[in-house]
Amino acid sequence: MKPLLIGEGPSETGEVYKDFPLSGRPARVLCELAGIPPDGNDPGYGKWTWALYDRFEVINLFYLHQPRWSAPEARDAALNLERTGEPLVFLGRRVAAAFGWEREFGVFGNLDPEQGPVAVVIPHPSGLNRKLNDEVVREMCGGALREALRMAAEVPA
Repeated sequence: MKPLLIGEGPSETGEVYKDFPLSGRPARVLCELAGIPPDGNDPGYGKWTWALYDRFEVINLFYLHQPRWSAPEARDAALNLERTGEPLVFLGRRVAAAFGWEREFGVFGNLDPEQGPVAVVIPHPSGLNRKLNDEVVREMCGGALREALRMAAEVPA
């Protein structure tokens, strides 16, 4: 089983790659944080995208670009998402809030204390997010990603 990385949706210019919710630079950032080496000899970002997808399931709440964030629509998308007990990694607070998650960055816990999967929120790895310029935040995010991988390996299939 793989942990599930959940982002918001493709960027306005990213709709060409909507079938790959996290690719390019964000994939590279996540791989570097988690200590995942690049996959293959691709001279571009593809080597990071494939390395990320080899270890994580990756989705966005919205399949197409949303010019304005809609919390109710995001909540509906979150409620319709089928989960199988894998650890969840929310990329940003808005995604976490769509799932009813109100914890701080990097704190694992259960969505539903009775049976729900464990989840954690980390900052989105876009170039616009300055939080990842802080080395302490980067270390916390890398630790959270590695922990999600470890937990997913322990979930019975």
